[in-house]
Amino acid sequence: MSHEEPAGTMSQNRGHLLVILVSLAVVSALHYSTPRNADLHVLHNLWRRLYYVPIVLGAFRFGLRGGVATALAVSGIYLPHVLLQWGKSARSDQFLEILMFNVIGLVTGLLAQELQRKRAETQVAYDRLAESFARARDAERLAAMGQLSAALSHEIRNPLASIKGSLPILLEAVPEDDSRREFVDVVRKEITRLEDLTTQFLEYARPPRPSWAEDSMNDIAKSVTQLVRKGAERSQVRVQCVLDEGVGLCDMDSNRIRQVVLNLALNAIQAMPEGGLLRLTTRHDEETIYLAVEDSGPGLSPEAREHLFEPFFTTKEKGTGLGLAVVYQWVQRHGGEVRVSDSVLGGACFTVVLPRRRRDQVGEIDD
Repeated sequence: MSHEEPAGTMSQNRGHLLVILVSLAVVSALHYSTPRNADLHVLHNLWRRLYYVPIVLGAFRFGLRGGVATALAVSGIYLPHVLLQWGKSARSDQFLEILMFNVIGLVTGLLAQELQRKRAETQVAYDRLAESFARARDAERLAAMGQLSAALSHEIRNPLASIKGSLPILLEAVPEDDSRREFVDVVRKEITRLEDLTTQFLEYARPPRPSWAEDSMNDIAKSVTQLVRKGAERSQVRVQCVLDEGVGLCDMDSNRIRQVVLNLALNAIQAMPEGGLLRLTTRHDEETIYLAVEDSGPGLSPEAREHLFEPFFTTKEKGTGLGLAVVYQWVQRHGGEVRVSDSVLGGACFTVVLPRRRRDQVGEIDD
């Protein structure tokens, strides 16, 4: 991780350092150019008090190190003035002033450093609060979209059921050798597509409770590999399955997680229309199991990655934008997360992360 300061901050620091150096130079010039006599003693007192200005500036801009460093510089500049110009006439308060320079530099530096720390903590708290508000807005928006999806799906299903019920009559009325039969087949296919679409809407809007049972993530990876292999071969996509034999069992709704992994695998194949490599990999640690689905496709743009799991967002011409939203929802309901990163194969990598034990057994409430 880089610790370099942003260009704007470095420029500001240089500007403040220049101000401090100029103020030191001006005050020192006034001090050394003012003759030593009783009539001008008030001016000498004023000049040495002005040394506190660069000390405070150094402390509040650069913290403890800035305050102490500036105080030491002031002491180094002021001490020759006392010794050379005043000599034996030097008073104890002038030497005491040198001590005060360093005390003020130390104290203001500590105060400034604490202030900077508090400011940083406040900024972090503000950022977290802003993020929470953004998540709350997103949650409210998604809830409204879910309710709308459920209502639309319900309204669509009723007339769709009537249309589907009338379809056998049309099939009987139009023989297979009739030129109009192809239009009836189009209707049948579109009805099936609408049924699938309304089912996705309802699953997103009102997902059922998980059916918990112990199962193996390796078995899910194997079954998905078998399910997609033929379709992948038609698209000239090779499929690899790299399993961690020590993964063991995991509490999950295996049907839902299998569907999650299948959706990710199918998306990966669709992302490689000219062929490539699809790899499913499992691994684990003490409390967590990971299943990665990665491809050698073109990868994801930053804009797409930012909105991937939002409902109705899609990069496909005929996509509904619900596939990844449902994936994200189901993994969350298992107490896990879906991580997106660049794949070593060159494309995208989606990693399903699940706790080994269900959430209500590790202190969380199962919804």
